[in-house]
Amino acid sequence: MTAMAVKQCTPSLIFANPTTEATSVLFIKKLTGVIMSTIAYNRNLFEESDFSERSFEGITVKIVEGQASPGALALSKWLKGAFDAFDQKYLESITLEINDGMEQPIESYTLGYSYFNNEVQCHFSGSGDNGEILQDNDFLKKKDIRSVIRNVLTLTQTNSPLPQDACTSVKISYRQNTPVDYEPPGFQPYTQCSSVKVGKMSKYNCGTVTTHFHSFNLKGKLYERSREMISCLCGKDNYNATLLKCKVCGCLQHSACFKIFPTEKDMSQRDHTCLKCSSSEVTHEYSPEECIFRCAIVLCSISKSLSVSKVKENLMLDENTALVNVRRLLREEALCKGTQPPTLEKLDFPYNVNKIKVMKKLKREYFDCS
Repeated sequence: MTAMAVKQCTPSLIFANPTTEATSVLFIKKLTGVIMSTIAYNRNLFEESDFSERSFEGITVKIVEGQASPGALALSKWLKGAFDAFDQKYLESITLEINDGMEQPIESYTLGYSYFNNEVQCHFSGSGDNGEILQDNDFLKKKDIRSVIRNVLTLTQTNSPLPQDACTSVKISYRQNTPVDYEPPGFQPYTQCSSVKVGKMSKYNCGTVTTHFHSFNLKGKLYERSREMISCLCGKDNYNATLLKCKVCGCLQHSACFKIFPTEKDMSQRDHTCLKCSSSEVTHEYSPEECIFRCAIVLCSISKSLSVSKVKENLMLDENTALVNVRRLLREEALCKGTQPPTLEKLDFPYNVNKIKVMKKLKREYFDCS
């Protein structure tokens, strides 16, 4: 009897060279799905079970395939509606927007589309690694796809974690030839609210992919959140967190510092009065140390893994305080222990988050969850 080891391979995404308009349409739709899925996964928009792992040109990507969560189901419906507009050559762009609970924009990703009227408008030529002149666009097309995906991965993986009350929406814009009464399935007319405040914005161009029939480009925008004054028990002016607003003094505080676990609800509408305005006694549970630890628990709830450096950066702590909180999370079993304990020399050592322990035990012990 003999045994044979079988190598497990990650299923691959196959992008055939689009030589006809029909294959170009299919190609652009698949690429749109890959980009949207990559953004959704790296920004923790949906459940882990909503994604399947695929490999493309040596790059591992996560694709939305399950529909376990309402968000994944909604995205699938939105894309189907957008593709209806694309099929009719009405679609100009798709924008995935992420806002906080106060409707302030955090980041957005816009996918733009162009049509070439069935004519070869963009014919690439270039040099390969061996100096050979390439007379078709196949080499450059694959290179451009890899570049776009890598740029999206870099942009979404380096962004700060989203607040717990972040909400997602998809908006589409149309070309001038679109009938006035046209709306694809799942969409309705939208007018930008004039009361939305947009802070300082950083723009990113993630690249362009062109076929003989279509052109696809992706751009990202990151916004600085509104800088109303933060006066919180923890002593940190960290705006990258779910915030409450005192109805008396108008100052902002972190919901976690007041033992309020962030939810998907709009926390800005919560009836909140800070301890100073309510003349309440500041007990140990509201000390800066306890407030910061609750913020660390919330950070666990929206992260797949944590390191000392990540806690330091996201909670605006010094290295020693970040290390103290990571060790406390390890003792509470919110983080899975590695082969070695964290040290100041290994600030980037990643620990996997035990989501069950965080949501079932620590949330109940450290927050008012009545």
